[in-house]
This record gives sequence, C-alpha cells and structure tokens, in this order.
Amino acid sequence: MNDKLAELVQLQNLFKEKISIDERMKMRGKIVAQMICILAKYLIKDAGYSVATTIIQRELRKMGKNDAKKLMGIFKLKEGTPENASKILKIAAMILGLKLDVIDNETIVRECPQGEEALRLKEPLMCKVCSEYCRGIIEGVIGREFVLERMKCLVDGDEYCMFRIRKR
Repeated sequence: MNDKLAELVQLQNLFKEKISIDERMKMRGKIVAQMICILAKYLIKDAGYSVATTIIQRELRKMGKNDAKKLMGIFKLKEGTPENASKILKIAAMILGLKLDVIDNETIVRECPQGEEALRLKEPLMCKVCSEYCRGIIEGVIGREFVLERMKCLVDGDEYCMFRIRKR
C-alpha cells in the first residue's frame, strides 16, 4: 500500500471514530438544507418568491417520487399501501438526518436540520421543501388519493413535527 492510500485509510478510520453515524447524518442534512437555502435565495431574487417556491416544490415532489420508487425496490416493498408509504417516509427521514421518535404510537420528528435552518433564517420555505419531498414519496408509493397532513411543526413552535397520511 502506498503512503497516500495509507494516509487516506487512516483518515477514514479517524473520521469514523470521531464522528458517529448519527452526527454524520445530521451534518449531511444541515449542509443540504444550507445549500437549498442559498440556491433558493438567489432563485427568489431572480424569479420572485411565488415562482421560486412553485419551481422548488414541483421539482422536489418529482425527486420524492423517484426516491420512493428506488427505496421501494431496495427494501423489496411491492405493494403501494399507506403502511409502505409510511415506512419509506421514515427511511427518507433518516437519510435526511432527521431524528425520529415515537409518542402515543405516532412517529414524530424530534430534530430536523431543515427546520433548524428555517428557524435560523426565519423562512418557512425549508418546511415546504421537506413537505413537498414527502408528498412526492407518498404519490410515488400510493398515488394522489392520499395526502400528507402536517399535525405539528417545530418551526411553528411545537415540541416536534408530526405528520399523518390520510385519504383525500
């Protein structure tokens, strides 16, 4: 093994030792949220708030649909049911660095890097970003006859975020 490769392996091992997988996921989520905020800021400046949010929401819904199909395949979920949509939403939340918990038999979001950015910037766009992506996941798994209903939201001052999938 050459010196550069040995140095890289040592750095990778140190990285894994110093930063837990949970912390890495949270950092990734925060970085993505900051990138979206920067891009949205300039899109809003150039195209206006209404046009920018419409474009962002549409594209993120498409991305959610595509990711739903990929995750359904990876986890070998064949049926388009609300239960499977819920599973895919939880998996996507974990990928995005959200910290999930359970209260009264309901899955909730305790920590959300996107929500942290929304609070920091006093801009609810980040919640719309997350909601549209999740709507895309639901549409990708069970179609448009079901919707994602926001019950509680960290950005609104609630202790946690909670969503429910319900029939239109």
